[in-house]
Amino acid sequence: MDRTISLPAQSRRQFLSTTAMALAAGISTPAMALSPNEAIPSQAGAAEDFPALKLIQAGLLNIGYAESGPADGPAVILLHGWPYDIHSFTAVSQILAAAKYRVIVPYLRGYGTTTFLSATTFRNAQPSASKTTQQDFYKGWASLWAEHLSPAAATERAATDVHAPGQWRTNAPLMSQPGFGEAFGCKAGASMQVAADKQIKLFP
Repeated sequence: MDRTISLPAQSRRQFLSTTAMALAAGISTPAMALSPNEAIPSQAGAAEDFPALKLIQAGLLNIGYAESGPADGPAVILLHGWPYDIHSFTAVSQILAAAKYRVIVPYLRGYGTTTFLSATTFRNAQPSASKTTQQDFYKGWASLWAEHLSPAAATERAATDVHAPGQWRTNAPLMSQPGFGEAFGCKAGASMQVAADKQIKLFP
């Protein structure tokens, strides 16, 4: 059974960056497979979807990936997330390959044939992200409802719009998220991090 694993010091962004650089470098032959230079057959039920999977060393990982299309075509890297795997992209991979794109679909760490090179490498079951990555996530959330209204427009919208103003659609959910407070160093009881006993929780 697959299990999600990660390194405390290596964020998902770093994993994807390392993978992209290694694969885009043009290394398309299998590396460090179970048998040297031997490709790994696709998992059960997917043989008709992807050709034999390949392996390449990238950082601390041995990354399994599928590749299709011409080797000299424009590169497209398709990245899956939990709970999916590379087979989420079988159909679109065929379409892109037919359009002369070089399609690379790597397994996320903890999935399929992607493994750590060393059995002694520290890992846990919690997906990790650096503080900068966490902050970027919340900034992206805030940008969804960015707005600049005149006082008159804001008053009119508050009286007629069924939705809360953008400021509160952004800030109100974050005030009750300890993860937001940790990412930005907010102290409990601050305006953007209400005390634990006053936080709104959908589940106990």
